[in-house]
Amino acid sequence: MSVFGDELARWMAARRIGVNEFARVSHYSAGYISNLRSGKKSPAPQTAAEFDALLGAGGELAAKAPAPPASGSTDDHGPRLPDIRRRDYLALSASVLALLKVLRAPSVPDLADRVAAAVAGRSRIDDETVDGLAQIMLGYRKVYRSVGAAALLSPVCGTLDLLIELAPDAGIYRHRLVSLISEAGSVAAVILMFDQGDFPTAGRYLAIAARAAQQCDDDELRAVALGCRAFHATYSGTPQVGLEYASEAVATAAHGIHPLTSGWIAAVASEMHATLGPGEEAACMRLLEMAQRQLSEPSPLRPWKGIGAFNGGKLTAYRGGDLMRLGRYPQAQAELHAALAQLDPAFAKHRCTAHIDLATAYLQDGKFDEGVEHAMNALDIIAVTQHADSLRRVEILYPMIKASGIHAARDLRRKLMEIKAAS
Repeated sequence: MSVFGDELARWMAARRIGVNEFARVSHYSAGYISNLRSGKKSPAPQTAAEFDALLGAGGELAAKAPAPPASGSTDDHGPRLPDIRRRDYLALSASVLALLKVLRAPSVPDLADRVAAAVAGRSRIDDETVDGLAQIMLGYRKVYRSVGAAALLSPVCGTLDLLIELAPDAGIYRHRLVSLISEAGSVAAVILMFDQGDFPTAGRYLAIAARAAQQCDDDELRAVALGCRAFHATYSGTPQVGLEYASEAVATAAHGIHPLTSGWIAAVASEMHATLGPGEEAACMRLLEMAQRQLSEPSPLRPWKGIGAFNGGKLTAYRGGDLMRLGRYPQAQAELHAALAQLDPAFAKHRCTAHIDLATAYLQDGKFDEGVEHAMNALDIIAVTQHADSLRRVEILYPMIKASGIHAARDLRRKLMEIKAAS
């Protein structure tokens, strides 16, 4: 094994990241990652720097990378990102490397450093500026529930770039800016993951969110990043890994974070259990009860740090979705109708998910007319939000609807094609 391969293997083992998982988040082929780890191939310095960013190795992997060949050729690393994502990928790589410079510094300066920074006038910002940036991120996290990626992704990424630029010279405000970097990373990841279906790039932003949360020692942000990781793993086809992330998020949430965030984490973990099937029903129901208890806790004055919304209506929707995944279709239908009655129309994405879960529960129960009705309702919302994951879920339902032979299947197909053509 090469020196670089040995270092890469050590870092992957320490973080319990397998070859396939690393391939998903790095968007290199699994074969290439395996060859690097075994020493059969050597990476270009730029590739090693990207691995440093993803694994938080602080430059150690790049230092172990051999010099490039005299010919200037680069390593053969397998498939790259599609052309449509190439510009975003290059910009993200630069942002990740810039972020490493921010996060390598001490996360909280001691009193002497604070005094020195104040005397030298090194800070480029003040209380009012930081408060304004925090309000911007709060607005982005709230508005996610009703707008699509086309409207939100660019502002969130632009704010992340601004935070990265300001953080090195933020002086006493650096800790707060790093926490906002974590918020921005999680929001960007959720948009990329669910709204655009771009899981490889979402994984990179989740790495930013997690590392920033570690640097500012914020359990709530850690829990949010882990909850997002749970969705990322489960929807990427590794539900057991998703459950592990969710379980760690629940343990982190036990450290006394905002009750809304703690409740959301419990609901996320309940979905991870339900996804694994009926054998997990007891654990699923226990977590839903935990989420309900958290919602009944007095809410502190500070805002929660989650994304979208979490309230009684959303918890009811989680319960209905869990029951649908567990195969308890009549009970799921009742819960999901209750959720739709509770969820405000402004919660567009949450309502869309409830309609799709309800359509699935009806179709699995042999009630095709009702299933098509809710699938069509979901498409009405998707036409506005352009939510890629929701569209994918409706597409999965279409063959079952078509096989039923009902007339409404043609209308659903037509609407599906119209939305896809406009995406």
